Amino acid sequence: LQSYLFDRYGNLKETTTQIGTGTPVTRTAPVVVTTNRFSNGLYDAFGNVTSYSAQSYAWDVLRTMKGTPGKILLYGPGDERIWEFAYTSSAASTFRETFSLRGLGGQVLREYRDIGGNSTGNWSLAEEFIYRDGQLLASVTPTQTTHYTLDHLGTPRLATGNGGTTLAYHAYFPFGEEVTNPGQNAQRMKFTGHQRDNVGGGLTDDLDYMHARYGTPMTGRFLSLDPVLGYPENPQSWNRYAYVRGNPLKFVDPDGENPVIFLAAYIGYRLFFTPDAANAPTLDPDEELIGDGGLEQVEATLGAIGGRPRVAVGPTVSVNKNRDSQVNRRGGGKTGRKTNAARVEAAKEKIANLKEKRDLLESKANKTPADKDKLKEIKAEIKREEDRLRASEEHARKGQGPK
Repeated sequence: LQSYLFDRYGNLKETTTQIGTGTPVTRTAPVVVTTNRFSNGLYDAFGNVTSYSAQSYAWDVLRTMKGTPGKILLYGPGDERIWEFAYTSSAASTFRETFSLRGLGGQVLREYRDIGGNSTGNWSLAEEFIYRDGQLLASVTPTQTTHYTLDHLGTPRLATGNGGTTLAYHAYFPFGEEVTNPGQNAQRMKFTGHQRDNVGGGLTDDLDYMHARYGTPMTGRFLSLDPVLGYPENPQSWNRYAYVRGNPLKFVDPDGENPVIFLAAYIGYRLFFTPDAANAPTLDPDEELIGDGGLEQVEATLGAIGGRPRVAVGPTVSVNKNRDSQVNRRGGGKTGRKTNAARVEAAKEKIANLKEKRDLLESKANKTPADKDKLKEIKAEIKREEDRLRASEEHARKGQGPK
């Protein structure tokens, strides 16, 4: 069991852990409210953590981590990590190199490994990874095929072998700290499906590689600033070190830059990395959409978590069903497409607020170029929100069928 204490800015201050009937243990990660930085940490000029809790981190001029304790890191043209050089001493026998081939979505497809120094014949295929719609399905090594069962956040929890034999079961606290023995197997795909660098135990803190940034599961924070600025409609998004805005039970961060609900991340992958996305059919009121509320529900969900959703939704979120099979689903019951009254009112209120901002800007006598750009942006947003609201109501009207 873990309990948490946050400061008024949403920073995780204290974590109290109790195992069974044992004595609760509390650890602190105090943050200076004027700088939003660890009070006992060191930072470079760009806001990257260079030292914290007896660990040191090195960064290059592009603000990318190039070194952690006992490891050197290199990245490819797309800024994805492709090479790791781990060592425990200067002796070549301790050297361990890993070269990763990645897919378009950043997932590791294959790893090659060299142990004992970069000599001829030392490199070999270490592991291949198989995905289903962007989520880890299985991995294959020269000696073992492993299948994974994921939880609601995309975390591989149960690892099984051929015949369904249990190889490992992993459990995690809300921010990703592992409850079970992390050494059950050698799999590095851990919390929410990200690679974990096992730096050490206790306060030495492991790191989760989330593509754009590295997160620390024991502090609930990233080691560098979010390159994406916050949104006025979501104040917590301005905390540029916090992980998923302090809500790890509901949100994931697929790329280290923007938290989304796991369903939205799945839909985004389907859109951007499905080969036939461009040829998919257009949406139709008789298509079965993910979720009871359909496309408008997904868009509203994405909008609610940060203002401008970075995960787009498109035709590939739908699966065309036989029209005859939909007849019995239109009675206005649990599966009928009814509008959510609270969501409709929230949409109307948002439109009203946008119009008020528009009117204030239009009434301004001497508009600057920035004012004109802002006015144009507000008008476009008003149109988008009104179109979305009309579409939502139209979907609900058609979904109810004739009375």
